[in-house]
Amino acid sequence: MYPYNIRKPDKSDPVGRLIMSADAATVAEMLIDAINDEARDHEKYLAVSEVMEEPEDAEIIRSIAFDEYKHKRIFEEIYKILTGKMPSVPVQAKNAEVTAENLSEVLTDSFFGELEGVEMYRELMFAFDNTDIRDMIFEVITDEQAHADILNYIMGKMQKSE
Repeated sequence: MYPYNIRKPDKSDPVGRLIMSADAATVAEMLIDAINDEARDHEKYLAVSEVMEEPEDAEIIRSIAFDEYKHKRIFEEIYKILTGKMPSVPVQAKNAEVTAENLSEVLTDSFFGELEGVEMYRELMFAFDNTDIRDMIFEVITDEQAHADILNYIMGKMQKSE
């Protein structure tokens, strides 16, 4: 996946010395959780963008949705590097329906969800010794932090207009 070029692991070492502080099975489970979270967030933000009143805000939320899809793909790629196969991710439950009435609650939950994601992804990042993979996860972390900032801005805007 762009723009990363991960070197192939040494054949004598199946995980290519990717794992530093955790076992491969634990990290693989964390990656599956991350893939599920990002897939759900992608769907949720698309739904949120549909109920936003301001077209500019809807477009911003849509861009967050596309970032979440990119994150899902990054974690799938890392999983494949780690395990040698693409993840088989079970179908997750759908997000609650987003309406104009519960939009504020959805945005608040999303704000805290983005911050929780940063914490989880930081732990995941430090499980890897490979700097290319760390860079991939760092990109996700910085996007998640930016998403929290954007959500905070939009929530503040909505409160002023009430």
